[in-house]
Amino acid sequence: MEAPKSRLELNLLVLGRRTRKHKEWITPETLDKIQQRRGLKEKINNSRTRAEKALAQKEYNSWHKEVRKSIRKDKREQVERLAQEAEEAAAQRNMKELYAITKKLNHLN
Repeated sequence: MEAPKSRLELNLLVLGRRTRKHKEWITPETLDKIQQRRGLKEKINNSRTRAEKALAQKEYNSWHKEVRKSIRKDKREQVERLAQEAEEAAAQRNMKELYAITKKLNHLN
């Protein structure tokens, strides 16, 4: 194992990368796809030739498309769940919960 070159690399080695917070409605499968896409981005940045870079960019673009599709699906499912909960709250005449769900729906967009 090589010795770290700077304090930044030493900190990264000891502490690791900071985990980012994500929306609660994003599924673990989508997060895995995002992680895969992140690895492909590094592959683009580390490519040495134009041909390598073009190939890596093509692969990245296809993963990027998959990630966007998956996020749209997750968001649509979340909106459907909230709409179902709102309908149930309206049927029970629970206005407090209905308005809370409506507020969540407005903040999702």
